[in-house]
Amino acid sequence: MKKFYFKFKKKVTQALTLAALSTGILSNAQSTLAAGDIAFTSYDASPQAGVGDGFSFVALAPIAAGTIISFTDQGYNGSGWQPAGSTESSITWTSSAPIVAGTEVHILGLSSYTYNLQTNTSTVNGSVTRTDGTTNNGLSMSNVGDQLIAYQGGGGSISGAGVTLLAGINFFYTGTTTAAGWNVGSPFPNPNASLMPPNLAAGGSAFFTGALTGTTSASAGKFNCTGTPSTTVAGIRSAVTNSANWTLSATSAGLYSGCNFLSSNPVITTNPVNTTKCVGASATFSIAASLTTSYQWYQNSGTGFVALTNNTMYSGALTNTLTINGITAGMNGYLYRCIATNSSGSATSNSASLTITNVSGSTVVTNVACNGGSNGAINLTASGGVAPYTFNWGGGITTEDRTGLGAGNYSVIITDAGGCTGTVNVTVTQPSSAVAGSTVITNVSCNGGANGAINLTPTGGTAPYTFNWGSGITTEDRTGLSAGVYAVVITDNYGCVTVVNATVTQPQSPVSGTTVVTNVSCNGGSNGSINLTPAGGTGPYTFNWGAGVTTEDRTGLTSGSYSVIITDSKGCTGTVNVSITQPLVVSGTTIVTNVLCNGGSNGGINLTPTGGTAPYTFNWGGGITTEDRTGLTAGNYSVTVIDVNGCTGTVNVNVTQPSAVSGTTVVTNVSCNGGSNGAVNLTPTGGLAPYTFNWGTGVTTEDRTGLGAGSYSVIITDNNGCTGTVNVTVTQPSTVSGTTIVTNVLCNGGSNGTINLTPTGGTAPYTFNWGAGVTTEDRTGLGAGNYSVIITDSKGCTGTVNVSITQPSAVSGTAVVTNVSCNGGSNGAINLTPSGGTAPYTFNWGGGVATEDRTGLTAGAYSVTITDSNGCTGTVTVSVLQPTSAVSGSTVVTNVACNGGSNGAINLTPIGGTAPYTFNWGNGIATEDRTGLVPGNYIVIITDFNGCTATVSSTVTQPNAVAAPTGAAVQSFTAGGSLSTLVVNGQNVKWYGSSSDASAHTGNLPAATLIVNNTTYYATQTINGCESTASLPVLAFNASLNVSDYVKNISEMQIYPNPVQDILNITGDDKILRMIIFSADGRKTIESEPSHGERSINVSNLVQGSYIIQIFTRDKSQTLKFIKK
Repeated sequence: MKKFYFKFKKKVTQALTLAALSTGILSNAQSTLAAGDIAFTSYDASPQAGVGDGFSFVALAPIAAGTIISFTDQGYNGSGWQPAGSTESSITWTSSAPIVAGTEVHILGLSSYTYNLQTNTSTVNGSVTRTDGTTNNGLSMSNVGDQLIAYQGGGGSISGAGVTLLAGINFFYTGTTTAAGWNVGSPFPNPNASLMPPNLAAGGSAFFTGALTGTTSASAGKFNCTGTPSTTVAGIRSAVTNSANWTLSATSAGLYSGCNFLSSNPVITTNPVNTTKCVGASATFSIAASLTTSYQWYQNSGTGFVALTNNTMYSGALTNTLTINGITAGMNGYLYRCIATNSSGSATSNSASLTITNVSGSTVVTNVACNGGSNGAINLTASGGVAPYTFNWGGGITTEDRTGLGAGNYSVIITDAGGCTGTVNVTVTQPSSAVAGSTVITNVSCNGGANGAINLTPTGGTAPYTFNWGSGITTEDRTGLSAGVYAVVITDNYGCVTVVNATVTQPQSPVSGTTVVTNVSCNGGSNGSINLTPAGGTGPYTFNWGAGVTTEDRTGLTSGSYSVIITDSKGCTGTVNVSITQPLVVSGTTIVTNVLCNGGSNGGINLTPTGGTAPYTFNWGGGITTEDRTGLTAGNYSVTVIDVNGCTGTVNVNVTQPSAVSGTTVVTNVSCNGGSNGAVNLTPTGGLAPYTFNWGTGVTTEDRTGLGAGSYSVIITDNNGCTGTVNVTVTQPSTVSGTTIVTNVLCNGGSNGTINLTPTGGTAPYTFNWGAGVTTEDRTGLGAGNYSVIITDSKGCTGTVNVSITQPSAVSGTAVVTNVSCNGGSNGAINLTPSGGTAPYTFNWGGGVATEDRTGLTAGAYSVTITDSNGCTGTVTVSVLQPTSAVSGSTVVTNVACNGGSNGAINLTPIGGTAPYTFNWGNGIATEDRTGLVPGNYIVIITDFNGCTATVSSTVTQPNAVAAPTGAAVQSFTAGGSLSTLVVNGQNVKWYGSSSDASAHTGNLPAATLIVNNTTYYATQTINGCESTASLPVLAFNASLNVSDYVKNISEMQIYPNPVQDILNITGDDKILRMIIFSADGRKTIESEPSHGERSINVSNLVQGSYIIQIFTRDKSQTLKFIKK
């Protein structure tokens, strides 16, 4: 044992020395390593296909070129190794270059690399071959948990002779796995499990990673650099083999940990150098440093060094090369330096200076005197830089100074003798514009006036200005002007001149107007009009005719004199007078020649027209248009005289004759058709009385009665024998009746029918009786049906007319419906057939849909309005159905009784859709209900008869795991005490001899079991029939024994520092076998079993507070109190 510690101390010293010198002096022979001389830093059991598993390790002792190390994933079963084969194998790595302590090596499949922390690069180092088993591409670790063992010897086989185990890592989780024993309680053979191999120990040369989450093993893991870099190999080993410092994953964790393991400050090997640059150029400063993980550049502008950040001017501020872009003159003399840093410390480079060459120039400018001139000049003086200078103005001009320039921007590039350039921009100005002037003119308002004005505003050039209008006028503005053209000469302060012309106008003529008069066409008429057109002045115009009339034109005028005052927009006025005339009244005079004998035709009329406007035309009626008449019988004659304007006058003339023998009758007609109550009352006239009468058939009475309808004639003879015949007609009305024009109802059920009745026969006026109090002649607003009216004439005679009004059948339609197959679907359809009304039809389903039929419908009520050719409408409502509800299901879940059980069940009841149903739970399970389930989410797809589907999710839960009982982790007992004397808070407490038995609930100890001193017992509790898998460990010690009975005097063992932040150290010489830390309430928080003589324990993960540490050696133990800061 002493030899081992001497060898270990020697190796540590050697490694630290090599690290400090940043080099290695290694022998060419193979390095023979011991347990703990390497430590695994990463593993990946889920690599890319065809690549093989990967892992990394850090060398904790120097490794010479040619050193051989083998690796296997075969597990140890307590007496031997899992046999090699298709899943278990060994690979052997042979290094090709020496490796110093603290170097990380990565093996991926059958390739090997070393990692350079300073350059973040990998370099191939050595070769890898499979030396046992038949796996492809190197090791094939299980992604559900496995182990990895490093060893030397055995010819590349873990079961060979002369094997020395170097390191081990286990990432297979079981309920009974411990850090010290690995997969304790696992059955063998088992390709995933392994017990702690011989000669390896937890926390030193081997360790267990723990689970990813719960009971899930991590398929990949990587050391997260916590606790590194360290100044000792022991510190590295302690940090790497602490599972709390690992990041576990279910996916690839990366090739390397990338940690800096051994501490050493960076070394500056190349310092930045001074540099000289031109303004606007870029400059770079670089350093070279070894063992560096980060860089920071600083700048001193005169007030001390300040850290730089990357921006538009600086880049690479955090690298070994700083680049400065767009250097300015103000940066002349700035200093730059870089600090190289790693986790151990830093090194600062020398300062380098930046010298700036800033070429520039000054100018004296002579500006152009007058706008548009070319007498400008630039006198340039170069400065900065190194003479002599050259100049480039562009366009081939290379002189220093410039003359004869127009206004504008000029730029010259000045180049000094060193090639640095500077640009000088110069502006030669001129008056902003040439001398000019703008005018605001007030024109003469009325023709012939003198109230014009010119408001002149000079512009451009250089003020002040002078003005010359001619004739000695030098004012800037003018007033009291008549119409005309005016010119002014404007001269600015430098003598630049311009001429501005201005025109003052006036209306072309005075306000006046012309008229077109339409006289009254006929005497006494009022159709005269005046069309006025205003002229002169300035529009627009207003008009005043008097009496409030302000229109421009006039119409509807009678004859007379009219006057209008016209006012233009300037207020100028003019008056226009107008006269409207009319002709005399159209008439005529006549000379009449009367008829000599009654009944003769020798009368005449001589007509002379007067008034109006000749020529005339004449209308006597009957197509006679002559001016005079002859051959006239006695009578009244009337002529219409029409003048050329269409004005008319009527002249009436009477031509007389002796009266003829005749008679007048008063006829009483038959009142009703077919009656005989007619009568004739005759009164003779003309001739000379007395008279005689002859009606024929011997009737000689003057009057007649009792007559039927017919024609009657009587000859009247006067006393002189002159005769005259009087004809009389006794009439009767035709039969009372009527004709109708019927408008039938357009739409079924409507009331727009009408009857237009025309009564016939009888004697007007008539009365009408349609019944129900209706007495109108015609009817409107009628519905279809039969109607009858009684017509009564003025004589009381009646007649009946019957009428029928029809209507079409009602607009409607029939529908054939295809219902939606699945609830919520859209494959419904309606096949509509219109009927009734009058084709063709149009359709309106709403929403712009106008087709007759519908497809692609969801379930619901649809309504269509059908309109026929008469505009009649009918509504058809159709319901498209769907299964009453979507396919679904309800579940009654029986949850798992105890945490981790499998007695859950789901009672599924399908609903909705159309039965029968089928079920798919996945993995070929098609039953409706499920039993024997573990906790989890279960999904079933239900399919109904129509193929409609639904997914129902159910969650089978389990109660929370019953927690371990509570109580003090360290308890005293008196001799002969049993487990029942230990104080534990819990229900139905059971005791076990190990944590694995407690977790598996096997081999529980009776409460009467006698306690063995210094023994840890494990308690569980059972609540509601479920027993906790977690247990409370209770360390029992006999308080009645003296210290000398079970422990030697250990006063020499001390702890420091106290209070402690991270590492708690223990003094003394005895080898420490185990250390247990308890919280103030008795809970065990850390347990450690040092394997390489370590006398410290990492307490950085503990929360602040008071703790007790129990330290065990081979033959004694000691309990000490400390405070965690």
